[in-house]
Amino acid sequence: IWGGNIYEDDYLYDFCDRKGILIWQDFIMACAFYPGDEKFLAALKNEAVAAVRRLRQHPSILLWAGDNECDLYTKLEPFSVDPNRNRATREALRDVLIFEDPTRPYLPSFPYIDENANSLPIEFLSENHLWGPRDYFKSDFFKNSMSIFVSEIGYHGCPGVPSIKKFIPEDEIWPWQNNKYWIAHSTSPEIVPGAIERIDLMARQVRELFGIEPDTLELFAAASQISQAEALKFFIEMFRLSRAKRSGIIWWNLIDGWPQFSDAVVDYYYEKKLAYSFIKNSQQPVLLSFDEPMNWRIQLKAVNDLRAEVAVSYRVELFESGKAREICSGEEILPPDSVTGLVSLPYSHGENKYYMIQWEYNGKSCCNHYVSGHPPIDLGEYLDFLRFYNLGNSVTDSAVQMTGRETEK
Repeated sequence: IWGGNIYEDDYLYDFCDRKGILIWQDFIMACAFYPGDEKFLAALKNEAVAAVRRLRQHPSILLWAGDNECDLYTKLEPFSVDPNRNRATREALRDVLIFEDPTRPYLPSFPYIDENANSLPIEFLSENHLWGPRDYFKSDFFKNSMSIFVSEIGYHGCPGVPSIKKFIPEDEIWPWQNNKYWIAHSTSPEIVPGAIERIDLMARQVRELFGIEPDTLELFAAASQISQAEALKFFIEMFRLSRAKRSGIIWWNLIDGWPQFSDAVVDYYYEKKLAYSFIKNSQQPVLLSFDEPMNWRIQLKAVNDLRAEVAVSYRVELFESGKAREICSGEEILPPDSVTGLVSLPYSHGENKYYMIQWEYNGKSCCNHYVSGHPPIDLGEYLDFLRFYNLGNSVTDSAVQMTGRETEK
């Protein structure tokens, strides 16, 4: 529950208690410098005592965080302030929790920059927010990150056309360029030096993956949702496959608080973007996924996050020319809390291939996919692949119809 938000209604905490959902609870400060005078600290303490006393009985509360990104702001140019001098998070909130909820973990800020980390570049933080240039999601910025735990990471995805029509007049809905309605409904629409113009960013991410920018809203929305879905899928699987040196990831974010173009995977009208189902596949307790290439090969790996060994049977298909053929299959016993290599396949950076991975364990049938090769990939071929395996949503299905590529499922 983000520090730029509010303390939520009791309903949410009760719901999470019942469903076993753990909550990272920020105190309500975010992305700014806050006062350190006695008047402000006294008010902050009063607010924190009220919040902690109301929420501390909920087993869903995993930890308290003093704020979101306030430590990080001290590292930005032109500032050069030691975040450990922040009395709000290092003294006031700490003292409240010592008396009101002493058994729960407390993180003064996130990313948290302690005395040791303050002497190092931001890239060395073991817990970090990976935003950076927001370029191709498999760029060196993401792949070579030294972060052990990433507490924020995301990628833009356009809402579907029916949702956009609910908040932008139909005669102003397209094109997006220099469109005041799109700008007004973008994440962070303010124009300040160094700010990222988020609509242009979303379009650049589409061009980066497909090498083109579709000239219709329907195709643009589909391409953007694919770009977002593949990015979040990659981030999650990268961390899960490297669990020996990575401990976790929190992707940003679940749902929009108002109609907009954003990183959310569910829009304001509760319509699920393509990323929703991709994330669901990537977060299964037992996951099969291809790791990134090395030495002209890619390796299929199995992640077992369960506390018991699991017998898994699997098959991998290659989709090409509108048809699928099996290229490998097998069975394996996966140890508990493990990553196991299964099979290795030849790889070429210059070829885009579409793999479907299917497996069964404990009576469950699961699937995942992998797109090999470097961008650009062909949007039409990708849409064919989604439709063949019924992986798409209403947004991508509409795009398939517009291209005239009716591939049999």
